[in-house]
Amino acid sequence: MEVIVNYKHIKHNRIKIDPDGRVVLSVRIGTSKKEIKELLEKYDGWIRKHLDRAIDDTLIYDLSENSSVYILGNKYIVRIITDTKEFIEIVDGFLVIHTKVYDDIRISHLFENYLSKLRYNTYKETLDKYLSLTNLSISEFKIRKMKRTLGKCYYDKKVIVLSTTLIHKPIDYIEAICIHEIAHLIYPNHQKDFYNFIYKYMPDYKIRLKHLKNI
Repeated sequence: MEVIVNYKHIKHNRIKIDPDGRVVLSVRIGTSKKEIKELLEKYDGWIRKHLDRAIDDTLIYDLSENSSVYILGNKYIVRIITDTKEFIEIVDGFLVIHTKVYDDIRISHLFENYLSKLRYNTYKETLDKYLSLTNLSISEFKIRKMKRTLGKCYYDKKVIVLSTTLIHKPIDYIEAICIHEIAHLIYPNHQKDFYNFIYKYMPDYKIRLKHLKNI
């Protein structure tokens, strides 16, 4: 569980869960680490309950005819066609799945293969873009199913991990997650210099993270 603490001129401490699964605390200036720990313990039940809801409902989908799915932030209506060849294409707002056998398991398998290739290419291109821009490097990047976050950086190993569900987000949002994790290669914590680094390469970082559930 990743916790971000923001010190502000406020009367009452506040707590919320970001769409990417981070716990964000807004606390009064002068609040001690002990008080922050007590606050987290007090709301532990609430936090864990809402962490499971942090990932957008739009990331939950089925592949039945006329259902909808989000890919790179765009909503597509599913069409399933029995064909002699198997492939997937996007045509005029439709995700068209061509399959030899009209079978739920087969259709799901085709779609997951399609997403797997799209994930790898999209994530790699995005990371390469910002690694080149920042003149940084990583030893490798991985793609994993992650329930409570969309990205992680193991700065000591120079490894970045991105969530499988990130592929459903708009490309601007994916870029924001990538620059966030890249910044962790230099700054393990969320100090001022960490965000200054991000804003240097992505001035509209905060705007990009204002991702609505119903995209």
